[in-house]
Amino acid sequence: KFKKNYIMKILNIIAFISRIVVGLVFIFSAFVKGVDPMGLTFKLEDYFIAYKLAFLMPIALPSAIFFILLEFVIGVSLIFGTQMFLTSWALFLTMSYFTILTLISAITNSVDDCGCFGDAVVLTNWETFFKNVFLMFPTVFIFLRRHKFKKVFCEKAEWGIIIASTVIMLGLNFWGLLYEPIIDFRPWKI
Repeated sequence: KFKKNYIMKILNIIAFISRIVVGLVFIFSAFVKGVDPMGLTFKLEDYFIAYKLAFLMPIALPSAIFFILLEFVIGVSLIFGTQMFLTSWALFLTMSYFTILTLISAITNSVDDCGCFGDAVVLTNWETFFKNVFLMFPTVFIFLRRHKFKKVFCEKAEWGIIIASTVIMLGLNFWGLLYEPIIDFRPWKI
């Protein structure tokens, strides 16, 4: 029994560290794109052109805002441990999709960089792919333990955190669209 408790404690610590690390990466990534959603819009347009999907150009901005919000909410949910079953599914599907996409981009070199950290941190396609592979390990661990996370907050508080994080990021997005970004990572910043 002692050995089982010890193993469970270690697994819980690994799960906690995994949540925090992946959550912080997602929050940082969403924030640096969220201050200037037009940057991600341009990057999505590059992808649409590269993959012969130019007909999707009209939805580039709404898609950019959606991906920024999704990434931010997943990150915040991981940090606070809110709706972990839903969050772990969203994390796993998002990371799986982008890991495959970045592998294709690395092999074809169809787009210069993925834009995953906006203009704040520019990575090559292969660096991005390996970053995603690295993040898949804690992602899979979180996903496999999705039934084992204990609730920290009541249901209303969890949804309050999710709604608040959505509103905060939407506000940041719209500020960046209507005015100058609150932090400018662009190479031509004023």
